[in-house]
Amino acid sequence: MGAIDWKVSEELFAELFPPDIARIVLSSQEIIFVPDDVLFILPFELFSPEASKGRFVFLNKPTSYYPSAVSLRLARNASHQSNWQEAFLGIADPITSPEDDRFEVAGALTPPGSNSSNQTQNRGDERRSPDPDRLKARGFSFERLPGTAIEVQSIASLIKARNETVDVRSGASATKGELLDTDLSKFRFVHFATHGVLPVDTGIKEPSLVLSYDGVALSHSFFQW
Repeated sequence: MGAIDWKVSEELFAELFPPDIARIVLSSQEIIFVPDDVLFILPFELFSPEASKGRFVFLNKPTSYYPSAVSLRLARNASHQSNWQEAFLGIADPITSPEDDRFEVAGALTPPGSNSSNQTQNRGDERRSPDPDRLKARGFSFERLPGTAIEVQSIASLIKARNETVDVRSGASATKGELLDTDLSKFRFVHFATHGVLPVDTGIKEPSLVLSYDGVALSHSFFQW
């Protein structure tokens, strides 16, 4: 991979944030971004008027992203229960590749004649799911992310220290089927630590999270919302 031209970052910052706007943004204590179109795949933390000097002005500011102004309004106006049944659901380190040592184990755990394939198709339109082989041919790969298990366990430990309940799923338990069988509304926090696929140069219509191989088909690993 070639070196990054940080001058491009500086130019993009200047285009997105003219001087008057830049002063307001840079003096803010917290920033909410609602990007449009291709800007949604670019982390604004990489834009800076001093990027070529290694100084990134947004890195020290709390930042939130929303896919649309409507979702921002809903998030602000939505009422949430205070008596959550469980505090935290963390999903991490899924089985996403045949090269993963756990891949064959996942297949062995699937009972003969399992109908998980039919259940997945009934709950989510498989015709819209990404084709793993096609994505791989385009240069996309989904290697194992072992560090994500540590990430989620660390968060869970902090919450358990407050005597709150947690549910951590990794490996064979981090499947789309398991997720669809879960009532997410009972959790205060839901944390996904895995690969994601955006509808940019992938030939898909909706963004997807990459969950675990269910022992039936890799295409069942993609969770779209």
